[in-house]
Amino acid sequence: MREDPDAILSQSVLSLVMASAESSSLVSLLLTAVIQKTAAKNRL
Repeated sequence: MREDPDAILSQSVLSLVMASAESSSLVSLLLTAVIQKTAAKNRL
């Protein structure tokens, strides 16, 4: 059974979008942590 190129393309695009969404949420979490640490340091 031959794979449909469009289906393969949409699948890879979907996984790419999922991966970028995951990494962007990780980045925002990291940024939040850094901002909180900086704010805590500035209060001292």
